[in-house]
Amino acid sequence: MMTGGTGERPESAASELEERARALRCLYRIDEILGRRDITTDELVRALLAAIPEGFTHPEVCGTRARLRDRRFASSDFVPTPWLLTVPLVVQGETTGELEVYYTEPRAQRDQGPFLDEERRLLETIAEHLASVLARRRL
Repeated sequence: MMTGGTGERPESAASELEERARALRCLYRIDEILGRRDITTDELVRALLAAIPEGFTHPEVCGTRARLRDRRFASSDFVPTPWLLTVPLVVQGETTGELEVYYTEPRAQRDQGPFLDEERRLLETIAEHLASVLARRRL
């Protein structure tokens, strides 16, 4: 069944809409966390890692990890696997670390392994916002 001349199937459009809503909810949560001035940088990164899976298609099998210079952080359910999405963390033009998302179980192949292009863009956006906060905090 087609919709309104767009050629899209209703379930495809609904799925895409849900993915966008999930990403927006995640970004709102990330923005809340990054706006907090009452927590340390370490606490901020840990809270961020806990919130990132909310923006991914399979949060139930999602682990996160970050490196900031010589400091390493990981979500409580983090397990390194081959199903990895990683983006650099660039603070004031210098690569100072990275953010990583892992799936702990195999998932269907998408745009980039089991991840959507939109999920990569989401992680890149989170890394950019974190970098801005770290620059202000003088990482």
